[in-house]
Amino acid sequence: MKYAKRMMVMLLAGACLVPATVQASSADVFADVGKIAAAEQILSKMHLPGIGKPVRHDKAARKQRKEEKKKQAQLLKAYHKYDFQSVQQWAAANDPEAMFIMAYAYKTGQELPRDKEKAVEWYEKAADVNEELADIYQSSAYTKKTLPLPRLYALAGRRAHLGLAVPQSYDSAVRWSQLGAREGDSAAMAYIGSAYYTGRGLPRDDKQAIEYFRKTPHEPLSVSLLADAYKKGRGVQKNPQKGEEYATFLRMAKDKMTDKYGKGVL
Repeated sequence: MKYAKRMMVMLLAGACLVPATVQASSADVFADVGKIAAAEQILSKMHLPGIGKPVRHDKAARKQRKEEKKKQAQLLKAYHKYDFQSVQQWAAANDPEAMFIMAYAYKTGQELPRDKEKAVEWYEKAADVNEELADIYQSSAYTKKTLPLPRLYALAGRRAHLGLAVPQSYDSAVRWSQLGAREGDSAAMAYIGSAYYTGRGLPRDDKQAIEYFRKTPHEPLSVSLLADAYKKGRGVQKNPQKGEEYATFLRMAKDKMTDKYGKGVL
């Protein structure tokens, strides 16, 4: 199907990186693109329980945080180039997800000059390989506003984890999510934490998982797995009460999302 026709397809796309692993009741929470930012915003306004010892807000700590932010900015600049080169290589090898991201990059001018013709060319090549994925990339979730490439990497990781429109593969899920995580995408970072926590795609490492959850405290996936971690004492000192607090915050956020959208949260 040609690009012009694909533009008419408005199927909803899955978005939040919530693997069907720990705590099945919250495994599909906040599952479309439009709800990711809303979920993060809602959770960011809630006073979540702290993780570990608080950092002293003294002069030395502020200086350290400033230096870390500067270093992170430098790393992100390098990662953008490196990660996109990987995407280009995968696209050349006919990976449909990478091919669609190439089309999106040309369409939006991210990492590549805007070029409508090349965007159409890559889109049509990718659609020939995977029509179901083509519908997702032409849904309103991807066309109403520009999504940053790191978020696309995160979404690609989620699809690979769940087997949505692509073959299920934990290795592919981690590969895509690592790209997004290196560039600071919070959903991708939370997913990498979950991979360490569940041992799906990465060797199980509870302490590594907690470090990623610590960096993304307002991601629904992080909150859900932190609740589990505190209840079971995995990577943190066992504290069932704190675990229940995290679970309560997630339920409260779900209620707010339900009110916001006037329907149940996926």
